[in-house]
Amino acid sequence: MSFKTSLKTYLLKNVIRDLTPGTENSLFFFIARTEDWGGVTPEYVDSTESLNDVYRRMITAKKISSTEACLVAPSNDWQSGTIYDMYASDKDMASDTRFYTTNDSDQVYKCLKNNGGAASTVQPVGSGTEVIKTSDGYEWKFMFSIPESLNRFRSPNLIPIRTLDVDEDDPLRYRDDRFPQYSVQYNAVKGSISSIELDGVGGTYPAQVPLRNTTANATTFSEVANTGTTAYVKLANANASTADNFYNGYELHVVAGDGAGERLGISDYEGDTRRVILDGNFSTVPNTTTSKYEIVPKVVISGDGTGGQAAAVMNGGVEGFGYISDINLLNIGRDYTHASAEVTTVNPGDGATLDVHLSSPNGHGSDPEAELLATKLMMLVRIEKDSSGITGNNRDGDLPLRNDYHQYGIIRNPIYATGDRAGEVAGIDSGSFTDIIIDAPTGDVFGSSDLLPGDFVVGYTSKSAGEVHRFARSTDTRRAIITLRDNKSAFAAGELVVGTSATGEAGTVWTSSGKGYGYYKYSEDTVPVLTNDTYRLTTRMVIETTGANSGETWEPTSITLDHALVGASGSSAAVVEFVPHPDSVTADIYVTNVVRQNSGAPDYGFTFGEQTINLSKVAKVNEIHIPEFVYNSGDVLYIKNAASIERSIEQEEEFKITLDI
Repeated sequence: MSFKTSLKTYLLKNVIRDLTPGTENSLFFFIARTEDWGGVTPEYVDSTESLNDVYRRMITAKKISSTEACLVAPSNDWQSGTIYDMYASDKDMASDTRFYTTNDSDQVYKCLKNNGGAASTVQPVGSGTEVIKTSDGYEWKFMFSIPESLNRFRSPNLIPIRTLDVDEDDPLRYRDDRFPQYSVQYNAVKGSISSIELDGVGGTYPAQVPLRNTTANATTFSEVANTGTTAYVKLANANASTADNFYNGYELHVVAGDGAGERLGISDYEGDTRRVILDGNFSTVPNTTTSKYEIVPKVVISGDGTGGQAAAVMNGGVEGFGYISDINLLNIGRDYTHASAEVTTVNPGDGATLDVHLSSPNGHGSDPEAELLATKLMMLVRIEKDSSGITGNNRDGDLPLRNDYHQYGIIRNPIYATGDRAGEVAGIDSGSFTDIIIDAPTGDVFGSSDLLPGDFVVGYTSKSAGEVHRFARSTDTRRAIITLRDNKSAFAAGELVVGTSATGEAGTVWTSSGKGYGYYKYSEDTVPVLTNDTYRLTTRMVIETTGANSGETWEPTSITLDHALVGASGSSAAVVEFVPHPDSVTADIYVTNVVRQNSGAPDYGFTFGEQTINLSKVAKVNEIHIPEFVYNSGDVLYIKNAASIERSIEQEEEFKITLDI
């Protein structure tokens, strides 16, 4: 049994949910192991011994925010001469198919028809909700343009994908560069028909099929009229058959002039007068000078949905040579879960076989993450030195600025070892801002400062509540944006949202009518506000020269990085960073890979007052500051062994981690 693609996407989206402020989970990026591998970098071996080694060698952790992760998929950049796969509802589209492409402007399109498997020579361009037909016979569905906010996740071979939340009552929810995608999602048609594939052309038709009048100045109809329940036309085409009933069961399409787009079935045909009796009236009666027509075999769509319509395309449009060359989808319909199509015209040309392909379940473009099979997750984590670097002025820093490292990874839900929140899951206390969109009651508008920072809003139905950080009217003053601080509630669509004053008043006056409420529409993505996003995972000890070296001073070079420090107790560790204090007699030494001499030693290995026995100067331990996370707490989800990642004091790095299920 194999994973369904949707399960893979679901699992990765759960990782992103863990990054969202307000959840009970958090993920951290960590760096580890300053010591060189001593040769070829080995692959990580997933064993208990290896995991314990990683925990001992951890150096720094940085909380990963929701803005640093995004689902990605292969970009399939458009190239002329490439045969793109046609989306087909009866195929596993995850099986190495190229059924979508990205153009030069980072617009993404799904291929609905590929001209029978011919090479694509015209790059799709443009947006909108209609199918885009290019002159090379391809048909494309615009999915989305990569928004500026996700550009950093674009790589030469991968594109970021994010499905937007859709408000069924608001076709204009986003007013920024997300709108083209939102419009496609909003207008996607559930259970629509994607295409009708011609599996077999069947036999040939007589020379009079298809019957077209395409001569620029020819009279198309000599007569045309509605008769109450039916319509009739007289053909002026010299090629029209003179045999009675010859066109019975075919369709007449008005393709130009008055009535263009009309399609009516032919119920009877009088050969001597070339009079066609139709099975209904024209909505717009064609004229006898500019309206043009074609008569083609009839295509009937069956299934449990409604509205699907299609027409046969005959022999590439050349008159007088009769076989079906394609099926043109005229109306995609809706609500189909199964559908079939057939050419019903009784004729020697019978035998064409058709295969109906339905759209993605909720319509093409409704869920780009699922439709483009996003089974990769990219994290971009930037380690910055400004606030977290260990320096002489910031000995409480978390990040060594000089030492290299050779491992990095992701850890979930480690536990605080120090501070007021010791024993709690690290990182879930981070702050956030969430914009909620509120509409005024009918006929009302909002004032410019109806709510003030510190006020509260409460949902009448959901009982959700949030503290107001900012209140602003939209351009349309019937709508307001309320930024809530650290909101962990879920408001209900359409519910009343009431404001309460921070001064203890019963309510606030929001609107022109004096009503102190509005109607909740939707929320924007929660934005994290991190007060502390890096954590020290080394043990920091303050050492002082003593004994024969008492009073002597330290230099930054007095201790070599990666030096194997040994204490009088027998415990050992690897030196990560060394920073003398301003008095130079004391210094901070940061160590990892602490190995206790015996089970009776403390978790942090060394003891207060013990002497080091293998430094350039005799020293004693004055202070011990344990790592900020409890050793071996949390779940390590990802580990990567790397060649030396060299650092300099001015260096900052952005790590790219791509999880591929």
